[in-house]
Amino acid sequence: MNRLKFWIAVGLGSGLSPKAPGTTGTIGVLPLLFFIWEGPLIVWILGFFVLCGLAIWSIPEAGRQLGEPDHGQIVIDEWAGMYLAAFGISFFTDL
Repeated sequence: MNRLKFWIAVGLGSGLSPKAPGTTGTIGVLPLLFFIWEGPLIVWILGFFVLCGLAIWSIPEAGRQLGEPDHGQIVIDEWAGMYLAAFGISFFTDL
């Protein structure tokens, strides 16, 4: 279970880049956004709550394993932020 928490917190490995892990880790959420871009509102809302729940569940364990509670390789919170920004763009613009 601890390995699962770690891998979720590091964005399924996307945050393990040696340089700029937060930036490269955020790119990992783009495939998810591609698939739900024109999805209904309920899908976006549920997805956001799932991401936030996964973040709350996984970050403490990953922080213990990495030696810092907010290590740069923990990117699931960046995923949630990118997801929320994409939601606004998807629903309130013509993109």
